[in-house]
Amino acid sequence: MRNQKRGAVLPLIAVLLVAMIAVLGLMVELNWLYSKRFEAQSASDLAARSTLANLYADTGNLTEAEKDAARDLGVQIYGLNFPTNPIQASDLEIGEVAADGSFNEITNSNLFHQINSAQVQHEQPFTPLLGTLLAKNAIDLEVFSRAEATRAEVVLCLDASRSMNKLVEGGFPVGGTSINEPPLPGSRWFILQDSVAEFLSVFSDDDTSRLGLVTFGGGYTTHPLAAHVSPLDPTWARIELGLDPFSTNGSQAIARLAEYNDFPMLGVGTSIYDGLEQSISMLSASTSPGQRYIIMFTDGKQVTSGQPAETEASQLAVDADVTIFTIALNTDPTNLEDIASATGGGSFFVTDEAQLREAFASIASTLSTRITQ
Repeated sequence: MRNQKRGAVLPLIAVLLVAMIAVLGLMVELNWLYSKRFEAQSASDLAARSTLANLYADTGNLTEAEKDAARDLGVQIYGLNFPTNPIQASDLEIGEVAADGSFNEITNSNLFHQINSAQVQHEQPFTPLLGTLLAKNAIDLEVFSRAEATRAEVVLCLDASRSMNKLVEGGFPVGGTSINEPPLPGSRWFILQDSVAEFLSVFSDDDTSRLGLVTFGGGYTTHPLAAHVSPLDPTWARIELGLDPFSTNGSQAIARLAEYNDFPMLGVGTSIYDGLEQSISMLSASTSPGQRYIIMFTDGKQVTSGQPAETEASQLAVDADVTIFTIALNTDPTNLEDIASATGGGSFFVTDEAQLREAFASIASTLSTRITQ
């Protein structure tokens, strides 16, 4: 009787052992698949991020060769981290993520400035251990990574007309008697420099953002103020717009603005739209990837005739994918608000130094470079 019971139990134990071994094998298999899938995904993430970081590392205009080199680097990064089955160049796309989240690959060099993303999409075959033993086909698992970046290309478009020689509340600083003199500490110009310096301390915190500088007064010329002339020289009134190329060095911009401290400001009148037009032109000439912004500051209103109209300046910005932020110091902000609104930017009306600093700080917080997965 006992032998009969033992005989009945032994097959059951054998079945249970087989089941336990099968479950254990399945757990090992799933763990292996998870491990390999994790390795492939990590390699994919690194490939996407390194490609985008490489594109954004060069602050010059992006070329087709540099774009291909960044893609090749991403492919190499993937292969180094998951050599079992490396990806191909066609698996790594470079393009733009639109507002609706859709991805569009960019191959037209005229649109390189819109690049803000790199993504890897790859069918990664995995052959399970049991599959090898049982001669089963590999399992294809999709590996997908998308890195996105926001980098700002910013032109500071600053009012340097002679009213900037005054105090914020009007009148002149101690020792000042005329708008035809060099600006003095305490003047609107010095306060603006301090606010810009604080903005740059945030904006220039990373080494990938790009900065340009335009100053405007009562007119403009495309020559920088490298050669100052005597305030009595009649040609002074024609040297009224300074242009600087893009730079990642915020201290260079501060030094550039400080050059004005020893000379009278730039003419009588305020050519706001000329300043905007020149700023847009500077951004339009760039093919470096990044979002384009203008920060326009003025303490006056457009009074110079024969200059581009408000609607024309707004349309130029829209056509060039430029977003404009405006800051008005104790002046009617209506037209500036319209320009900012038309381009998707923001507008600030300030009445004192504290509000001016806050306006620049608010803008700076939205313009830093970020790469996210």
